[in-house]
Amino acid sequence: MLLIFLGICIGGTIGLVYVTTRYVKDQLARPITHLIANTQLSASTDNLHAEPNTHIAEINILSRSIRHMLGKILLREHNVIGSERRLSLALRGSGEGVWDWDIQENNSYIDPNCCNILDVKPEELAADNRLWLKRLFVEDAEQAKQYFRRIAAGELSSFEGEYRIPEQDDDSGYRWIQIRGSVVEWDDHGAPARMSGTVSDVTQRKMSEQQLKLYSTAFKCTKNAVVMLDKDFRILAANRAFCQISGQQEHVVVGRSYIFQHAEIPSEQFHKVIKMQINNRMEWRGEALGVRIDGSHYPQELAVYGVYDDFINLTHYVTIFSDITERKRTEENLRVLANYDPLTGLANRYMFNATFTRSLQSARRKNEKLALLFIDLDHFKQVNDLLGHEAGDRLLIEVANRIQGSIRETDTAARLAGDEFVVILENIQALTDAEQVALKILSALSNQASPPDSLSRISASIGISVFPDHGNDSETLLRSADRAMYDAKTLGRNRLNIGTDAGECAFIGHRQRVDNGNVN
Repeated sequence: MLLIFLGICIGGTIGLVYVTTRYVKDQLARPITHLIANTQLSASTDNLHAEPNTHIAEINILSRSIRHMLGKILLREHNVIGSERRLSLALRGSGEGVWDWDIQENNSYIDPNCCNILDVKPEELAADNRLWLKRLFVEDAEQAKQYFRRIAAGELSSFEGEYRIPEQDDDSGYRWIQIRGSVVEWDDHGAPARMSGTVSDVTQRKMSEQQLKLYSTAFKCTKNAVVMLDKDFRILAANRAFCQISGQQEHVVVGRSYIFQHAEIPSEQFHKVIKMQINNRMEWRGEALGVRIDGSHYPQELAVYGVYDDFINLTHYVTIFSDITERKRTEENLRVLANYDPLTGLANRYMFNATFTRSLQSARRKNEKLALLFIDLDHFKQVNDLLGHEAGDRLLIEVANRIQGSIRETDTAARLAGDEFVVILENIQALTDAEQVALKILSALSNQASPPDSLSRISASIGISVFPDHGNDSETLLRSADRAMYDAKTLGRNRLNIGTDAGECAFIGHRQRVDNGNVN
């Protein structure tokens, strides 16, 4: 019986152990096995198998915690992959390449974009990680080395440099690259351990900068004044020539309104004219007036251009002008030389012909009378022979002044040649008006008209023709007055004579005697 009892006890114990073992395996070992499988699976997939529940609370809590932790790890891994992908796409879109340098191990990584920019092959860089430096110009490579040496020594934590790379298929050509880098890791002693950065091709930007520099130099150094204005005509910038011409400094005028001035148009109206023409033709050109710092005006050759954005909206104005004072002075001198007698300052033959033609046209149109006086000095040759040509020139100048002082401002006096003068009298009422002017001239000439050292008194013979009485054209009237003048000389000089269209001359004798400055 005892043996039977012992057998039963041993068998029961064995069964209990077996049952306990099965329970532990089901409730403890199997969930842990599932957790291990899920942990391994998380490395290759985003999905986790659902683990079996167990009656042991601690195991259930541990299982849920591990599963939650794995979920976070998978989410972070997913975000990191997405960030890396976006960064890769952004770098590819920007054309930049990425590099990484393990300073302490002296190992470097250069991505394919960098290789393309540096024009090297990845396998070439794998064999020689300093090959990219050899691609730079010698002097540029030395500058880059200096930066990296200072980084490794802890003197700098970042750098940025621009360097030239020769074109392999063009001996004279080169490209510009920009290298940026920063220390991203330090060792326990504070020494730089790792550095990362980017490489980009900046050739186009450098070319634009050089072009802008060229334009800037031209803007500053051109002899023409250049002023940049906003759309409200406020000054944004002015070059050196503007400061020299106007006498104003750039920093003083920036921000002020630029006032366009014209000799014949008020400023406000002139501004409107410029804006209107620029809106229609994109530019305005012409002559205007400039103002110096002392308030004086000067003539300028002006051009105003409109600047438009991509949407054809006017954004700025560019004003270019030059001081044409000297040109205007030269033009005036040429005009005087072309139209006036250099000795007396009276109109010359060219200007007389043009003026006489216009005067006749006006008289014909207005149905008015017009008179022509032809004046020739008496015995002028004797003055030149006795006193010299210098004295003769002084006499001619004095005669011109006396004639000019005897006529109206609206009348025209001219010197044709030698001692021959003519006077155009416009809008006269009758022949007697011309006779009175001629008598006035004769009186003025006899009143000490000769030079102080002259031994004789000067007198003149004057012929008169009247439009339309003595002719309808300039040639007929001039010939009639000329013939009347010669007839006056034949009749004794120092007198006036009236011409006729038939060439017959009636005359009015005019003898004069100078006594105490009065004509008798």
